[in-house]
Amino acid sequence: MKRKLYVETSIIRTLVEEPCDDLEKSVEQSLTHRFFKEERHKYELFVSDYVYEECRQGDAAVVRERLRRLEGIEVLKTTPYVAPLAEAYIQLLGIPEGHKNAAFHLAICSVYKIDIIMAWHRKYLDTFAIGTYNNRYDLHTPIRQTPHELVYTYNPIIAEVRRNRKALLAEFGGDIKKLDAHIESLRPEREAAGFHYETEEKRLARIEWSKQQQEEQLQRIESIGPPRFVE
Repeated sequence: MKRKLYVETSIIRTLVEEPCDDLEKSVEQSLTHRFFKEERHKYELFVSDYVYEECRQGDAAVVRERLRRLEGIEVLKTTPYVAPLAEAYIQLLGIPEGHKNAAFHLAICSVYKIDIIMAWHRKYLDTFAIGTYNNRYDLHTPIRQTPHELVYTYNPIIAEVRRNRKALLAEFGGDIKKLDAHIESLRPEREAAGFHYETEEKRLARIEWSKQQQEEQLQRIESIGPPRFVE
């Protein structure tokens, strides 16, 4: 079965841009074209009305080319579940006006259980924070990847590690602190097997910082609560 891949707007924009001298941008353009030429057949591709909305902005000729590139890609229908979930994401990530569509891209991917959201450098597509929220309320989280990762570095072993990590976190009810405690309980066995850990001082400092970040994130999640469609 093919994995479901959501094509976010930045991909379509890059696909139709004129070649440029900027090295980083040129590489992104090349990899985006390469994905559609060599890799797209491996996936079920999807977009949404939010992609169409953003692709219709700008110069008329460019808009026509973007829309042409979207032809043949299945459009996910917006359901009543999308907006409440997007609003929760907006609160969680503090997304400002002008960037809120990022939350709707993430929400529709969660609702339709999309495997991968493909995008270039979109600041608010933070699937790690979203994953913590979704685990708390038993919701699906897509993996965010760039064309570079899909063309060059997709590794089934890494994908399996990510799935196992997600499943392990789910076993602990989405509670990161419990998962950390479980991992720490394995330390003596791993040290006996020859695994070298960082110094105790650095480890404790890192754990304390991580716990503070996790606590703040969990507090935000609890204050936001579940989306309205979750009882």
